Amino acid sequence: MRAFTPVALGVALLVLGCATSARVRRDGRVHSGVVTGGARLSIERASREIPCRREDLVVEDLGSGGYRVVGCGSVMTYTCLGNGFGGGVCELNERRYPERDLAPPVHRGDTWTDGQVRELRATIHDEIMRCVPEGTDSVRLQLALSPRGEVRRIGRSQVDAAAGRCIDDALSRAQMLGTASEQRVVVMDFQRTQSVAAAPAAVTPMPATVPVGPDGAARAAVDTRAPSILACVEAEAIAMQVSWTAEGRLDVLLRGDRQGTPEESCVRAIVQQLTIPAPGAAGTIVHAVQR
Repeated sequence: MRAFTPVALGVALLVLGCATSARVRRDGRVHSGVVTGGARLSIERASREIPCRREDLVVEDLGSGGYRVVGCGSVMTYTCLGNGFGGGVCELNERRYPERDLAPPVHRGDTWTDGQVRELRATIHDEIMRCVPEGTDSVRLQLALSPRGEVRRIGRSQVDAAAGRCIDDALSRAQMLGTASEQRVVVMDFQRTQSVAAAPAAVTPMPATVPVGPDGAARAAVDTRAPSILACVEAEAIAMQVSWTAEGRLDVLLRGDRQGTPEESCVRAIVQQLTIPAPGAAGTIVHAVQR
């Protein structure tokens, strides 16, 4: 019997309706390919439930029949069971809109805005500076932002080969929110003084021995990111409402006419990475960040 090549098998499955082309997140990267079974079912259901083009959706296999579909500001989690013949069932487990809270969606026809570029810079700043050798205080990168939101380095950068590979790997995990009509090229400057460069992880908890209450711990945690926060709003000082959960995770809202803006989205992306020792109860304060 003649064996099918992977390409021929994929084409055959597409013709039979047992597979569909999709963007797939695997090993921290997004690939284009053909999906079958539960992954196909989850993409097809999400395309009916999310106001988003199918080609803008990304599916991720969570294991044990679980699938996460992300696109256009929505995150849908399903448990799907395919029968191998194009049929099966798919049950919705969770529906979230984290990107809707962070920033207004970008519609086709728009270009990437300056506010979204600042938000991207704040999000990737720490990872970029961790790639740069000690003793280098700043680095300038020329980045291309694709219509689908992928970020890649272009042109010549004043970094060595090892740092370049590290930066490229960090950028491969970055993603703009939404879509745009065309590519935009930007130049970004990253400075070591604008972040706590020694932070080893994305979530930066305060030491459990800090002799202050949750309000003091929250103020101290936010102040560690003051330069990056002020870079988001391009101001010397900013007042904000800082809140924490009973588990110690922080969140923030800006005040006045900055509410719901890309600047607020940029600040929230930074503060939501911070934690304080679990206080056991939620709380809220008004805090001023300044240089």
